[in-house]
Amino acid sequence: MKNILGYFDRVKERKSSRGFREWDAMCPAHDSSSRTRKLVITEKPDGYVFYCRSGCSHREILRASGLNWRDIKTELGVSARIPKFDTYHQALILIAEAEVKKGKVLSSGDRALYRDAIRRRAGASA
Repeated sequence: MKNILGYFDRVKERKSSRGFREWDAMCPAHDSSSRTRKLVITEKPDGYVFYCRSGCSHREILRASGLNWRDIKTELGVSARIPKFDTYHQALILIAEAEVKKGKVLSSGDRALYRDAIRRRAGASA
């Protein structure tokens, strides 16, 4: 996902109680004579969402800012963030591989955890 904040003026991060990162900015789609930030930019896992307190539509905001729909959406709605890989996941991999080496069969839950840890390790090294 592209960092779109550079396309807007007077961007300031705001506190959000909804669990997403949010910023206030000047809306490029209407008269900028007002010095108040009227655009709220919300970063969600599948892309950015705009809300203009003056009523501008997404289409108007995108056109005025020079962005397009692909700029604000992730591929297939999946976040492009790299999954976290830490010592917990490393331990899961080592334990699972040791158990398999001993001839034990992993349960379906343990196999799922092992696969997730492997995926995270691959994402962290990319």
